[in-house]
Amino acid sequence: MTLDSRLATILTPDRQSLLFALKGILAMALALWLAMLMQLERPYWALISAVFLQIRPETGLVIFCNQLSTSASCFAFNSSIVMLTPTFIV
Repeated sequence: MTLDSRLATILTPDRQSLLFALKGILAMALALWLAMLMQLERPYWALISAVFLQIRPETGLVIFCNQLSTSASCFAFNSSIVMLTPTFIV
């Protein structure tokens, strides 16, 4: 008895697919466990975020870059306030 090629692809995944799925399950479990450990109000959002970042990993980079640019602009603004404030205080 032989399987249809489409059914065989679904039922017999290759090693790379299994590794990807295993890493995803581990990331989701770890995210949920940490969220429950920190007693977050809605820990299931950590699980959903882990799934989303695994499916589309480039979104995590976008979030990181946005945070980095926001941090840099905040640092520049606060530095300018610290430097300019003494000139306005008489």
